[in-house]
Amino acid sequence: MFDQALSDTQRVNLALITIASQERSLLLDLFRMQGLSRRVMETLLRSSEAAIDGARLEGRLGYVRALRRRLSPSFRFDLAQWVHNYLRWDRPLMLCMAERFEMLMVAHFISISLTRFMRERLEPTLGSRIGEIVAEVLSRQRKLLDEALETLRLHYHGYAEALENRIFRQIALRLEGEEYDTLLAESLISDELNRELLKELERRRHRLDKRLSFDLRSGIEDRIKNAAVFRGLPGAELHDLATTTSLRFVAPQELLCRKGQKMRYVYFISAGLVEAHVAGVDELYGAGDLLGAQEALNRWRCVGNVRAVQFGHFMAIKASRFKRLVDDYPVVLENIETILRKREAGERPTSLLPKRKIAAMDEDGLAARALLAPEREVLALMPPDSPHQSQASDEQEASLGKDAGVE
Repeated sequence: MFDQALSDTQRVNLALITIASQERSLLLDLFRMQGLSRRVMETLLRSSEAAIDGARLEGRLGYVRALRRRLSPSFRFDLAQWVHNYLRWDRPLMLCMAERFEMLMVAHFISISLTRFMRERLEPTLGSRIGEIVAEVLSRQRKLLDEALETLRLHYHGYAEALENRIFRQIALRLEGEEYDTLLAESLISDELNRELLKELERRRHRLDKRLSFDLRSGIEDRIKNAAVFRGLPGAELHDLATTTSLRFVAPQELLCRKGQKMRYVYFISAGLVEAHVAGVDELYGAGDLLGAQEALNRWRCVGNVRAVQFGHFMAIKASRFKRLVDDYPVVLENIETILRKREAGERPTSLLPKRKIAAMDEDGLAARALLAPEREVLALMPPDSPHQSQASDEQEASLGKDAGVE
């Protein structure tokens, strides 16, 4: 009777609403834990509310749109990055990066719980076909979070480990406190012993309240030393380059350069994927590649739109500074030409992270595209519900796509 009363699309929408509601419940439970950033938890709660409303009003498309807004940089983050780049003040970006790190890690833990909830609770009720569709949405969300965290862990391994350990310890303390309450309610421990246990618990919790120190420039000089493009530079020049280089953290679909725009920076991709659309051809760049070098040296304008495909960590060098570097050390130009020859010969595969080979259009790129592409592309990248629902989905996409655009 339940299967006959609801279509496949309605059951998918119901599943997504239920999952978003479960996410909100988990976040509210975590929100009561001391030590987690209030701003981070409020941001996640707002996005889960938006996911519920989006799934209720627009189904899968609305749910995915809410996820895209969650993972996109906020105005506060963009402002902090502008201050870092132009005013050389790092602290606002350091605070924003620490909050973003925590947000991604909490969202990652929640996504694991939601996947288990879907398999154990929803799939038996809604059927395997609907379970596959919903699981595909959740797996792409989790994969994108994994890749974002992996990029940050690569550059800030110590901070990632400390943050993860602190979150686990906070959860353990919360469960320990609940266990004491249960033992007291069952008269297995006395009031006096319970007070002593809670006092010790509070003391341990207080030690975790201290904010972790986030070093924005951690390891930047080592990454420049290991970059093939800067091979052969003297140590003093590498150190000077590390101190004058700005950092840029990008999100999928973020526009780095528009066609015809003046190139103000040369970007060294420390981690991430970038797609350049030039003369109708899409060219993919990854970790270890340099963007804008030819434009900076020849004073060209950007020859095509350049967008991030994945979360990325870039080092931004002013075009004038890079030109002086090449004039002073021609070995840099030789390195660039060597990299280009290897790339043209297929000897330098594109990679999301250093020493991690991927194909140009494998699941790494598709996960980001499916969750963060413009609305008109979302349904095309996701599996259809069923043959008789595909046409209805296309009609819904057409009506919504009229005013869709890249954020």
